[in-house]
Amino acid sequence: MVGQRKKKRQNSTSQKSRHVLGTDQYIAPEAYEGKYSPASDIFAVGVIAYKMLTGSFPYNGRLFDDKPGENWVGSPKMKEIKQKLCDARVSWSHPVFEKEPGASRLVSRMLAVDESERPDAPET
Repeated sequence: MVGQRKKKRQNSTSQKSRHVLGTDQYIAPEAYEGKYSPASDIFAVGVIAYKMLTGSFPYNGRLFDDKPGENWVGSPKMKEIKQKLCDARVSWSHPVFEKEPGASRLVSRMLAVDESERPDAPET
């Protein structure tokens, strides 16, 4: 029963923020709405894994074109960036993913736009 409670707490969304916090490329899509949870961290680790495996980020840096003062939840720029991030397609054609298809399956799940589709930490 304790393990069940812990898992439920781990998958629940934390409090909502008024600001979009984090570093470009590592910010999960839901964070652009001020929602942060352990799944947001899984997304960031997925970005790190992709970068370590390929030497590049999974998303084009031009997606993140906000200016100082635009990083508040509900701003038109945050909505725009979230939409661009959700629409972006990650390339899985790098030779490392062809050699290790399990890596592409895991990292692609970690980078899922829908946080409920990401694996939790123990599964990862």
